[in-house]
Amino acid sequence: MMNTRCGDLDMESSYTFMAQQKFSALEMESMLNKKSGILGVFESSSDLRDVLSRIADDPHAKVVLTCTCERCGHMSAITR
Repeated sequence: MMNTRCGDLDMESSYTFMAQQKFSALEMESMLNKKSGILGVFESSSDLRDVLSRIADDPHAKVVLTCTCERCGHMSAITR
């Protein structure tokens, strides 16, 4: 999981989302590159240190940690 970027994404889902939400190309670019990833889930920060400091009381922090750990697991399986 990236800090503010969306990472892997099917382009068709972007077009569908843009049509449904009436997003312009600039709005979509901003969302995908500046408001996604850890920031998009945790909402208050894109810093994993902030996520870890709130893990006990913030359900969004738990989701970020779970996604990050799952991504690391997938990556380690690929490199074996």
